[in-house]
Amino acid sequence: MSNSIEQRLERWIKELPGIDKQMWKDPVFVAGCLTADYTIGIEKEVLEFFGQHGVMKSLSPEHKEILAKTLADKLDLQGMMQEIIYPALGLAVSAQLRNNNPWHPLLTAFSNIEERAVDWLWYPYLPLGRLSILEGDPGQGKSWFSMAVAASLSHGGWPFLINGEESIATPSNTIYLTTEDDPSDTVKKRLNILGADQGKIYYLHGKTKVYSQTIASITLADIHVLDEAISSLSAKLVIVDPIQAHLPARVDMNKAEDVRPVLAALHALAHRRRCAVLLIRHFSKGVKEKVIYQGMGSIDFAAAARSVLICGEVGEKEYERLSFKRIFAVIQTKNNLAPRGLAIEFELRRDEFGWVGGTERTIASLFSSPGSGEIEEAKTFLWEILSEGPTSVETVRRQARQIGLDSKVLIEAKMALKIKNEKTDSGFAWRLPYEERGH
Repeated sequence: MSNSIEQRLERWIKELPGIDKQMWKDPVFVAGCLTADYTIGIEKEVLEFFGQHGVMKSLSPEHKEILAKTLADKLDLQGMMQEIIYPALGLAVSAQLRNNNPWHPLLTAFSNIEERAVDWLWYPYLPLGRLSILEGDPGQGKSWFSMAVAASLSHGGWPFLINGEESIATPSNTIYLTTEDDPSDTVKKRLNILGADQGKIYYLHGKTKVYSQTIASITLADIHVLDEAISSLSAKLVIVDPIQAHLPARVDMNKAEDVRPVLAALHALAHRRRCAVLLIRHFSKGVKEKVIYQGMGSIDFAAAARSVLICGEVGEKEYERLSFKRIFAVIQTKNNLAPRGLAIEFELRRDEFGWVGGTERTIASLFSSPGSGEIEEAKTFLWEILSEGPTSVETVRRQARQIGLDSKVLIEAKMALKIKNEKTDSGFAWRLPYEERGH
């Protein structure tokens, strides 16, 4: 172990309150210390360090056994039980451990398993106790749709029903994890537009330690933190927006062997708490052979989800006097638990959201949408930035560069929208052609 790591651990132990009292008698607390973020990759050294400094002496033999099993599970160190964990805890090594066989099979005959129906948050789109995915290109309505679902759930129902299914009768809580949209100027504004009961929608933006003031970001590896949040609120929906921003740093989303354990633990949590988990994922670049391969990362994401939804812009945009309407569709491309549902359409205006209802649209309409090109993206950008009033050309160009819009594409979009030039005291500005002019 490097001197810097050892010095950091020594300082941390000295600063920890109650080091020689009750806390070190709790095997779960000790296991948490030994499996914190700073121990990744140096588990052996940290465990030996703790053993050398005598922090294990307060544990009873029974608690040491619990700690040994907990560490082996958390750190996946079953092969080190004999070599590292038991000696550090001062425990004798059993014959089973000497044979390097710490696991027993768990077998249940299917004749002893009771069949039961699938529970749904929203049939047939969001099953309870399962993972679902909502995917699409950036700026194509995914966050709006997920927040609209949460807003409907906050009031205990849905804006419309599919196949005559009954809606949930009891208003329920939603937990929302997001890194892309600001909670105050974007998420809050959208929830106001959606008319949500915001006392039932919770923003999970981090984790804190019980015995200190430390605050850290949260990832999908923090299953115990997520479990506590869900159980404390009896939440029926967890939205992760987007999934790639909430994966642990050591997880490569393109590798199945990295992704699979994270998704398995998340599915187990959803199943145990009977809540729906909606993972939002961006499309990868280029068009894939099959739509199921279109999302970023490993195919294991789509394989683990019981329901996969794709969201995108459809049809022609309508540019009306001081009103810019965009129409979106959500289409189910996978459902392992029921027949696929109808496509769902919704529309957005400047400060309005509206459900259109179920339609017979197919997935082809999303990939042939006129809203998918660079020009249409630039039109959308210009309409949104100029809808507040005339904006300096310098500001428009700067913000366009920040989102990667080419200057030639921006000019083409300006001409298509017939945006006007306007001289101001500080230079030139662009304004929408339909804006009311003062006299």
